[in-house]
Amino acid sequence: MKNELIRLRSIYEEKNNSALRGLDFKIYKGEVVGVVGRFHSGKTLLLEILEGNCVPDQGIRFIRGTMCGWEKVPDNIEVRNLKKNFGLIGQMTVWENIATFRAKGKQSHFLVPNRMRSFIREQLELYGVDVSLGISVDRLSAVQKFAVALIKAKLEGADLIMAETSELEYSMSGFELMHRILGTAKAQGISVLFSGIDAGWLGTLMDRICLINDGQILWEEEIWGKGIPSRAVSEAGKMPITKQKSKNWDEEIHVMGQKFNISGHRGEFIALIDQEDMFGGVLPNQKLIAELDVKTEKKHTVHVHQIDFSNFGYLVKWMSPEDNLIFGLSDKTSQHGIIKKHLKKYLLQEFVHWARDERYFDMTDCEFLTIRERIRIAAFRLKLEKPDVILFWHYHMLDQDSRQVVLSVLSELLYEGTLLLGIFTPVECPNSADGYITMTQKGRSGRMTYEKVKPLLKEVENKRFYEVPGRDQ
Repeated sequence: MKNELIRLRSIYEEKNNSALRGLDFKIYKGEVVGVVGRFHSGKTLLLEILEGNCVPDQGIRFIRGTMCGWEKVPDNIEVRNLKKNFGLIGQMTVWENIATFRAKGKQSHFLVPNRMRSFIREQLELYGVDVSLGISVDRLSAVQKFAVALIKAKLEGADLIMAETSELEYSMSGFELMHRILGTAKAQGISVLFSGIDAGWLGTLMDRICLINDGQILWEEEIWGKGIPSRAVSEAGKMPITKQKSKNWDEEIHVMGQKFNISGHRGEFIALIDQEDMFGGVLPNQKLIAELDVKTEKKHTVHVHQIDFSNFGYLVKWMSPEDNLIFGLSDKTSQHGIIKKHLKKYLLQEFVHWARDERYFDMTDCEFLTIRERIRIAAFRLKLEKPDVILFWHYHMLDQDSRQVVLSVLSELLYEGTLLLGIFTPVECPNSADGYITMTQKGRSGRMTYEKVKPLLKEVENKRFYEVPGRDQ
């Protein structure tokens, strides 16, 4: 039976334009939970009550299965809310941030003796954080900061740690590290609660996601994936993309940037193998220039669209589906930036027919669309845009249904002459590309076939994610 940490029943409270109206919530020891809701849905109020900084007007609280009144602070539980920058001081070093902590039951801060240095190094190693104690926190990634804050909270005796998902930007290396951090925390009996407007890339690492709206938990779901085993990642990265082309494209496109100097023909799919995580899971280059070589002295600049599939479904939530469909496409769908109503209506009809879902006709905003529904809109928008070059990465972060939608659009664009450049790690690399180029800090290889690059991929084919105590196998 699960060990219940905190349970709230029939909580009523109103504060700062937010209200809880009969909310029920629970979290267990060693559980990772996400609370998802729009602004003023009650998320912050819930966190304040869990932290003990807010006493509700009505409601019952259970701590470790025993009813606990609101008149006193329970002495058998510690809750930490990691707010902006996870409560760390950016100018201070990792050692200074961790060693200066608030001891349980004391109001002041004090410096832990030097003998704690070896203990803190062991904790950093246990959580998979390979940083120097003397480095300033400002130089850490967001996930590394979260780990440092978690270790500090552990020293303070925290049983439950809470954080905003918006503080954590995605990267592939960060995903692997967070997988280890959460697995280790759970094995030590620490519970973690994330809150945000959506679960984001952390969704697959959570045990449970709760949707809060208008002060109530409307829906919750257990997450069975619990991370992405390396075999599943490998299979997810196999892109069975259609390589049929409408004609043999002679035009060659040169894509240039700080880390890029790639050439390919229109209608080709080229896989760029990132051997050393040189792009760090983020946008490889803010400014890429692509030129079309049409066998003349003049070069024609073409449009490059860069896509991070980990946040591909981004929409303006207060806008309607039809407005989101044409968002950013005014140069293709309008004159002088004004898009006529009949064209917007036509594009929405085309999208509804393509998505086979008439619900979009009645939607006035996109506030409560699921991730898959948002990805459908983003995919159709890409279909309308018809970029000359698409540079994409994190394809494997899409779920199975979303991959099918995206693949159909990419295949159609490939057929119409778009040059596809995909960034993959060796584990994720597909076998369906027209050419392969390996990328390292020292430079890049020449173009290779799949047979030539296969030995390199085979070396890491059985690579596994970090094995951590308590991870479900």
